[in-house]
Formats: sequence, structure tokens, C-alpha cells
Amino acid sequence: MLPRKQLCHFVLALFAASALAAGGQAGAHSARQPDRQTPPTLSPQQIFQRVSPSVMVVESLDAEGKVAAFGSGVVIAPGRVITNRHVIEDGVTFRVEHDGKKWPAKLIRVDPDHDLAELSVSGLDAPSLHVRDSSTLAVGEKVYAIGAPEGLELTISEGLISGLRDFDKGRVIQTSAAISPGSSGGGLFDAQGRLVGITTFYLKEGQSLNFALPAEWTLALNRQPASAAPALSQKSAAFRALVWFEVGYEADQAGNTEDAAHAYQQSIGLEPNNPVSWYNLGRDYMTLRRYGKAATPFQEVIRLQPENESAWGFLALAYGALGQREKELSAWQEAIQLKPDDALAWYDLGLAYCHLGRRSNVIEVYEKRRTLDSKLADKFFKAAVLP
Repeated sequence: MLPRKQLCHFVLALFAASALAAGGQAGAHSARQPDRQTPPTLSPQQIFQRVSPSVMVVESLDAEGKVAAFGSGVVIAPGRVITNRHVIEDGVTFRVEHDGKKWPAKLIRVDPDHDLAELSVSGLDAPSLHVRDSSTLAVGEKVYAIGAPEGLELTISEGLISGLRDFDKGRVIQTSAAISPGSSGGGLFDAQGRLVGITTFYLKEGQSLNFALPAEWTLALNRQPASAAPALSQKSAAFRALVWFEVGYEADQAGNTEDAAHAYQQSIGLEPNNPVSWYNLGRDYMTLRRYGKAATPFQEVIRLQPENESAWGFLALAYGALGQREKELSAWQEAIQLKPDDALAWYDLGLAYCHLGRRSNVIEVYEKRRTLDSKLADKFFKAAVLP
């Protein structure tokens, strides 16, 4: 939702598996099938010219008839406009606008699990958009976001599909095409002008972290009764955790380790049993040389995944950096038990024995290393056996 004079920075809970199976409940919408054929590639100008007549401004009005919130919407059938549910959730009445013309609209369908709503607009003569199924999308494809930021004239932004994030048996589209305040409910289009997503939100904490819902969800809206004042949908901690994870990943890719660690902390706070978030947080702490903090994330990974050999290795390195030699030795032993042929782990185990003055064990490790990696064994001999 985008109240006037307030920027829209939000992450919503959207996705449940039930609506993905709602094709059998689609009623009259079942006749509209996603377009799987590939028409010719169009220029940005041609795409805008073709689809802009089907992208609307959606206004949500309060009891006094004043605009309480606004967003964008797309025409998916004659007289039918899809928008985000959060655009209309505070409204009593609704209307759509395009090219200076306004039409009253009636809320007829809501899908709170997927943050979608369908409006019936009598007298609206706008072409229906062709829908492309998100299962046919690929990372790197060029896409265009078209919407009505701040409730003004339509704008177009160009970008790529930067990620296809599986979530709760669904798929979320991440794009570098800019999504501006007020663009919620607008369209994300491919290079042929087909609707591939409903632009829904962006995250201010990360660059180019813009997300869209798969367009095929508009073809199978849950048949939940609409109300004049729908209740607020509960936000999904799991989905917000996923988005924070994406922030961390993007920050890591850009070399912003401090920002990445912060993002993973936020993700873990929302979903504490995700071993990948814990693992990445621990790795970033190691990069930042915060060894005292690094041990805990790897302990959490091991709690969730006891057979994660890499986590045992990082935990050993953290203990070693802290001078906790017995714990370091124990962690290396666990890592090697899980992966007996890991030459580097044997090397570090030998060094741990060396630090503890256990020379007989150092010799045993050297003999073992010779069978795994003779060159690394020679290096170990010079570092641990000769002294």
C-alpha cells in the first residue's frame, strides 16, 4: 500500500501453495492460458506502445471519497484489472484511471495469500494482456517494468531477471528493473511484450532488489469473497527472511561484508533454522576477523546439519584463531571423520597437533598426508615435522 506523501518500502507475506493448485477453481479465468509461444522481440518503445493501454492507475478511496492509497493495475480480461491486494486493502470504494479518464471499480476477488486482488471495471475498453508462465523464464532475460509511480503518468524501466527464487512451492521474480513507489500492481513484461509478473515491492536495504509475483497467479485467483474493508494480511516471516538473505547475498557479491553480515543477522532473526544464513554469517565474520563471533554461527549450522563437513572445518579455523587448541583439534577430527580424503583438513589437523606438542600424532598425520597429496605433504613436513 502506498499512502500519499509516504514512500513505499515494504515486504509482504504473499505465497501459499494452495493458490498454486487453484487452477481447478479458476472458473471463467481458466480459459485464459499463459502464452508459451515466442513472438518477435520488440523495442522498448514498441513494448510501451503495445502494453501501456492495459496498465492502469488504481485508486483506493476512503468513506469520504478521498484517495487513501494508490498503485497500479493491469488488464487481464475485458473489464477486469489485477492489482496488489495491499493497494486496495484500506479502501471503501475504488476506481481506475488511464490517460485522464476515470472509471468506478468493484472489488470482486481477493487472494490474501498472494497479495492479489481483482477489480471489475464497467465500461473499460482496454485490451487484455498476454500472460507468460514464469516456469519458462530464465535469469538474464531482459524485462520491462511499467507502472504509475506516485499515481502519475505511466513510466517504463528496463532491467534483467536477476533471480528466480523458489519459495513455498512458488516462484518469486527478482529483477533489476526499477520498481518505484506507486508501481505496486503494475506489470513486468518480457522482450515480446508478454506479462511475466506483477511488480509488487522493492527493498530499500539493497540495490536492485525488486520483486514481482509470477503472472500466471493472476489466472487462478483464489475464489475468496471480497469485502469493502478486507482485513490486513499477516506478514510472512519466512518470506521476509528470504528477502534479507538476498540482501546479504548481493552485499557479499559486491564485497560489502559488513552489510552482508547485518543482512544475514536480520534473516536469521526471522527464520533461525536456516543453516545457509548461519553459514554465510559465520563466513563473513571470519572474513571480518571476528573469530569470537564466528564460532556461534558454525555451531548453529552443525546443530541443524551435523554432517556438514565444511561447517566443522570453519569452526575449527575459528577455534584456532582464538587459540582454543583442544576445541580446534576436536573440530578437525569431526571434519575428517565426515570427509576422510580431505587433504587440507588433514594438514590443519596436523598443525593443531603440532600446536599442542603432540609430535607422534604429527608424524601419523604426515604419513597419512603422503598418500593423499605428496606436494602438500612436503609442505606439511617443512611446517610441522622439521621444527
